[in-house]
Formats: sequence, structure tokens, C-alpha cells
Amino acid sequence: MYLINSYRFETAPSGTYLLDTYSAEVGYSIRKISSTATNCIRVRRSSDNTEQDIGFSGNDLDTTSLLSFVGANDGFVTTWYDQSGNSRDAINVSALRQPRIVNAGVLETKNSKPAIYFNDDALKYNGQIVPLATNPFSYFTVSSHEVVGDSRYGVIFKSKEIGFASGGTYVQNLHDRRTLKRNFMVATGTSYFADMSVQRDNSDYLLLSGFADSSNNMSSFDNGATGGTDTYVGTYESSVLMIGSDTLSSSFVRLLGHLGEIIILNTDESTNRTSIETDINNYFTIF
Repeated sequence: MYLINSYRFETAPSGTYLLDTYSAEVGYSIRKISSTATNCIRVRRSSDNTEQDIGFSGNDLDTTSLLSFVGANDGFVTTWYDQSGNSRDAINVSALRQPRIVNAGVLETKNSKPAIYFNDDALKYNGQIVPLATNPFSYFTVSSHEVVGDSRYGVIFKSKEIGFASGGTYVQNLHDRRTLKRNFMVATGTSYFADMSVQRDNSDYLLLSGFADSSNNMSSFDNGATGGTDTYVGTYESSVLMIGSDTLSSSFVRLLGHLGEIIILNTDESTNRTSIETDINNYFTIF
């Protein structure tokens, strides 16, 4: 008989969810961010490779159902469901590269909330996310990068042209612990950066946001602090979205840490940044 740890996160139900107010291109989260969302993740248990959809309990991931399904085994995320209503689910069918949500019967957590652990892992959606050369757009992400002195860039997401293994033109969000402190990157043949306000060389959760307006002006924020700016020239491609890595084969850029939320919008929400970041921070307790 296995003893299964049970976690309950008592967040009061809300009548208004973040994506009920803001129309997103994609919305991945371990919490409920849309009133119409039913499933959060699909999980494969290591004992027999059986998979099961896991939904919500109130506003939170249904950890009781998750832990009951996985038992004393490991649980891996095969699908992170898109809550935007656009059905842009992020998937990985390879058992070798699926991120983990349960470790030997114990729920993966960060800041006392469920979190998906990426360790040279990746999820992807094959399809256009940020429409080609049609700004504006915005993103908000919750991540940790948990390897001290790690030289990896810490890719949270990369929206790129599917035909390129790692190069080409693209939009990228990084959780970079290096002195370069990268956050927001657009590559159009030349690379343009809007970096973090300071180097954040720790394993804490970080709330990153980035904005591109209709004139290609980039701006970035980290934990509410004002980061760098840049203006990019040219166009980028967008026909596949990678999460946790820029490819399915390269390892030097990947994120080694936890992800809690990724929201990408096809609007410049810089004027609503504080309200959106407050909603996210109230749940994840980041700063």
C-alpha cells in the first residue's frame, strides 16, 4: 500500500479570471486563468505509461486527482493545455523529454504551489503564435532557473520558424542568470535585446514581462522593475512555439527549473502591466 501525499491549495473561487478580461493568443498555467478552461495538463505516470487529463479544483490544479493517479511513481506532463480558447496545446510525445510534475509520489512545487519542472525538457505547439510581422504583442511568464552558475540562456519560450533547428528569425523570452541578464529577444538577422533591470542569479521564481508596440519598440520588466528597451528592425518568423527549450535537440540554451505560467497576447498591454502582474503575483507570491 502506498501513502500518497495530498495537497490542497485553498484559493477562493473567483468570478473573473485573467483571460476573461484579456484576450490571449495562448495561456498556459498551473492555475485556472479562464472561466471556460476544464483541463490543465495531461500526465503520464512512469509505472505503466498510462496518461490522464488533470483539471482544476476551484482555481487550482486538482492535485488530489493527480497524486491519486500517479501514486508513488513519477508523473510527466505530455500536454500543457492552452486556456486561451485557441486550442494551442503544448505537447511532447517523447517520454525522454517530458517535464515532470510528480517526483516519486511527491508533487513538484515552487512557492508552495504546483509547478512543472523542466530538466533539459521541452513542450511545443506547431502553429503560429505571434503573427508574422504584425505587432504589437505582450507576454507574461513565471519561471525559476535553478542551477547555480549555469551558463545556459534559460529559454522559457521561443516562437520561431519551424524549418530552423536553432537559428533563423524569432521571438524569445529568457530567464538568464548570467551577467547578460537577458529577458526579451527578437532576432531578425540582427539580435535585439530588452534585458532585465539587474542580474538575478538565484533560484527564485521570477515574473518576466515584455512588450512590442506597433513601431517595433521593445520594453521589458522583471518582478515589476523596469528593464531594458530596444527597437528592432526587420521581421521574424513564427510557426512553432517551444517551451523550456529552443529546439528538441540542443541543450545549452534550455531551462533547468520550474514553470508556472506563460501568457502571450497579440496586443500591447504595457498600460495594463501593473494590473496583470498584480493578478499573477497575488497567486504565485513572487515579489
